[in-house]
Amino acid sequence: MDPARGYDEPVQEHAPEAPEGSDPEHLSAAPGRVAQIVAAAERTAVQLREQAEARARERIAEADRAGEHRVSAAEEEAEEILRAARAQAETARNDALAAVAALHAEGERVREQAAHVMAEAREQADAVLAAAKQQTEQLAGASRAEIERLRAAAAHDSQELLASAREQ
Repeated sequence: MDPARGYDEPVQEHAPEAPEGSDPEHLSAAPGRVAQIVAAAERTAVQLREQAEARARERIAEADRAGEHRVSAAEEEAEEILRAARAQAETARNDALAAVAALHAEGERVREQAAHVMAEAREQADAVLAAAKQQTEQLAGASRAEIERLRAAAAHDSQELLASAREQ
């Protein structure tokens, strides 16, 4: 078989034809020629089967390589997706930690501010209380003085009235 020919072309091996008018002894050689033709056909069939098997092995190997390439590409893509997901998770974790730290700092600032405001309020309340006590003491002192003055004036007025009543 000629390898340059396509696989679809039939193999044609011809035995030499007997010349016309040959004698019958040539007919006795026909079984040998048939056997040669059959042997050639069997060799060709074996060659065709071997070639088909070789092509099938090549195609299977090519399919295996393509499959391995696809699996490798899918694994690489999965690893890339995993890396991106891990990076996003790390970013989200860092953002959450930063937010928590900011909330703690804000809470501490508010607590300190509240403590400062409370201290100022206590100081103001103490100052107001001290001023109120002082004012109360001053008013009480002024009231006692006024009461004494009024009592003295009333005693004086009553003695004058009493003296005037005696004179009359």
